This record gives sequence, C-alpha cells and structure tokens, in this order.
Amino acid sequence: MTTAAKSPAARRAAKLAALNRASAQKGKHLDLNAAPGTYTLDRCGCDYYGVPFDPQHLFLLRWEVDKSARLAALRAGAEWETVPNARETAARVFAALEMIERAAKPFERGGEVDSLVELMPAFQPKPGGDHLSPAPHLMQIIEGTRHLSEWCKDFRKNFQAISAPPPNSEPLVRAFVERMIHYHVARKDALPPNNRGGGFSLLLSAAWSDVAFPVPTAADLVGYFGQAVERAVSRSCG
Repeated sequence: MTTAAKSPAARRAAKLAALNRASAQKGKHLDLNAAPGTYTLDRCGCDYYGVPFDPQHLFLLRWEVDKSARLAALRAGAEWETVPNARETAARVFAALEMIERAAKPFERGGEVDSLVELMPAFQPKPGGDHLSPAPHLMQIIEGTRHLSEWCKDFRKNFQAISAPPPNSEPLVRAFVERMIHYHVARKDALPPNNRGGGFSLLLSAAWSDVAFPVPTAADLVGYFGQAVERAVSRSCG
C-alpha cells in the first residue's frame, strides 16, 4: 500500500511540528557569572580570541553566545512559519497585479477605451442620480487605471518575493552560525578562516553543546560546524 505524497502545506506543517518539538528544548541560558571553566566554550573562546581567561572576558563571551542562541531560536521558528506564509501572500499579490495590468490594457493610450469623447455617448444618468454627466468619473477611471497599471508594472519590475530557505535547511544551525560570524567580525574585523577543524569551529561546537541545543547527527561536530561556517561565509560573499 503506497502512501500518498504530502502536499506542500502538509510538508510545511510537518516541518513546523518537528521544529516545535525541537524548540520544546529551547536550550538553556548560560550563567554569565559562573566560575571560569564551567562551560566548554570558556577555554575555547579565550584561546581563539586571545584574551585572558578571567571573569570579565568570560562574561562578554558567554553573553554573546547566549544572545546568539536566543536570536537563532527566534529566527528558526520564524523561518518555517512566517517565510512560507509570506511567500504565499507574495504570490497572491503578484497574481493580483498581473490581473490589474491585464484589465487595464483597454485603458492604455491607444487602447480600446482611450477616448473620453467616444465613451460618453455610451452612458446616461440613472433616474434620481446625483450626476448629469459621466465625464468626470470616466476621466478619473481612465487616468486612475493607467496610473495604477504603471505602479503595478514598476513594482513587479523592482521587487520579488522573499527568498525561500536553502535546500535541506537547518535554520537553527544556520542562524546560530551567522550570529556568531557577526560577533567574529565585530571582534576581529574579518570573517572567520575556512578551516573546518580550526578554533572557530571548535568554539561553535562547544557553544552549541553548552546552550543545550539539539545535537546534530553528524559524527564530527567540529567539522560539521566548519562546513556550516563555509556555507555562511559563501552566502555573505555571494
């Protein structure tokens, strides 16, 4: 017995449900004032950034990791819920704009409904109406329709729907890595090096474990985060 293929909406719902289950373990907040060495990231971070292994520097490092984790959880939740809904909304809007442009074609200059003089004989006032001549209304309709059509064309020319998440997306990992890269640039004024086994990848893997996010299935966690850094840097430079 074969199982029917899930619809896109059903697949999104399944992904969102999976993410919500994972988000039930939203990780834990780091104790910013805990003793040095409480977390694995303590030594990794101080060694990588070349700062003293003392409470002041550990506080700043833990604060940035904790903030990155919280923001990553928010972004990941939004990606599976908000982005697909927004893309569907954009598709409906663009379809409506195309329909407006098609409906406006007769009103374009040189179109079927271009001459106010030719249109006026086709209409007469309704009994008890407030207007005697259709000219003011027709003039506004023609000019307004042309104007609206031009705005629709210009909008479709200059804007598109927000991008879909990357294939096989792991939004929590991606958002966390991107936040930590942002911190790296602020600290060192440079992107992290492309070194899958380097100090930055080691720091990320330690930080991920310390905030108690769901552990990826990769056997080599440091290499896994090294690849995630490479992809994130490639996106930022592309």
